[in-house]
Amino acid sequence: MISQIYSKFVFYTCVLCNSYSKDFVQIIEHPKSGGTWIARMLSHYFKIPFFSEAVWMNKRGIVRLHAKSQYSFRPINQIYILRDGRDVLTSYYFHLFYRLKIPHMRSFNEISQVKQNFPKYLEMYFKNELGNKIIWQNHVDYWIPRVKCFLRYEDMLRDPYNTLTKAIAVLNGSEEFNETLLKQSIDTYDFKKLAGRNRGQENQDSFFRKGVSGDWRNYFNYESATIFDRYAGDKLIQLGYESDRSWVTRFQ
Repeated sequence: MISQIYSKFVFYTCVLCNSYSKDFVQIIEHPKSGGTWIARMLSHYFKIPFFSEAVWMNKRGIVRLHAKSQYSFRPINQIYILRDGRDVLTSYYFHLFYRLKIPHMRSFNEISQVKQNFPKYLEMYFKNELGNKIIWQNHVDYWIPRVKCFLRYEDMLRDPYNTLTKAIAVLNGSEEFNETLLKQSIDTYDFKKLAGRNRGQENQDSFFRKGVSGDWRNYFNYESATIFDRYAGDKLIQLGYESDRSWVTRFQ
């Protein structure tokens, strides 16, 4: 326990101290928004190390954070990864119960009965009762006005090349980029190479579970859709994921 606290202290101290460096990049996301995938591609492209664990970092590197608020006083390079909150919480469900195996799982039905569990899971998530310190819509509201740019996970799936050029232009301060190296970075961290299977083929116990957008439709029912809409429906519309609230009624 003490060693974990010390490691986190060292980690966030490094983030704070290095945030002024133009060669230090922070990728910020709500958990399960694709931040690790994108950070690895940018790490490959810029040829700077990716720090995925609480270790000492120098002034050159890229780090993925789930931070609910700013750690740095005047950060130079921060990019936010945005993803449809319904997909985020679907992926987060499997991450919590299959990978982290949180104690709260004992109060649910058989974990594979996702549709039956989802209403209770969503209520507990939005009320901060699952050990989560971050609520999706609050995280989005805090970060998007504060970062230099944000990338949508869905855009990364459809067109990683043009989506990453947006980030590279912000980090470089110019529109110039290395086309060959960018294609190599995207190919190196292709989902099939990372997960060992095609995108869409599911492994519930894997960090790279499925790698698709819209998977929430397989697990929501009317009750869970109503709960999500009550807490975060306005944010879906504001972000352009829905044009109105009629998506809820599709489950009736």
